[in-house]
Amino acid sequence: MVLIPPQLNDTGGQSVTVDQGESLDLQVTIKDADGNTIDAASTAVTAITFTLYDYATNAVINSRNSTDVKDNGIGAIASSLLTVRLTTVDNTIVSTATVPVGQSEKHVGRVNVTYNDGTASRVEIQETQWGVIHLATPTT
Repeated sequence: MVLIPPQLNDTGGQSVTVDQGESLDLQVTIKDADGNTIDAASTAVTAITFTLYDYATNAVINSRNSTDVKDNGIGAIASSLLTVRLTTVDNTIVSTATVPVGQSEKHVGRVNVTYNDGTASRVEIQETQWGVIHLATPTT
């Protein structure tokens, strides 16, 4: 199981909201179904993918649909800690016609971890969400 809170929080426990066009790093600790951490670089972990979408419309953002983060530049792995690096175009407003300037829309990041626990192949899925504020003059 990958542990990510339903609402992304900062280290102080506050909900994370970013401005449209701002970059963001998501960090998750990779754990198995029993709650034990898994070294993401080990051979037990066969795949880690990331999907980014708009909560209201389910529209995939920036072609981040099951993007490989285990062996790709948007992901960095240090033992059981995975960092997914979202760029400025990942935090764009999808629904510009329905989200007024100054308001935010919810984006959702889904991490799928496929690993072998020694008996069978397992997939753990976890999602988290954060707000993206619609700016009058977007940076992207």
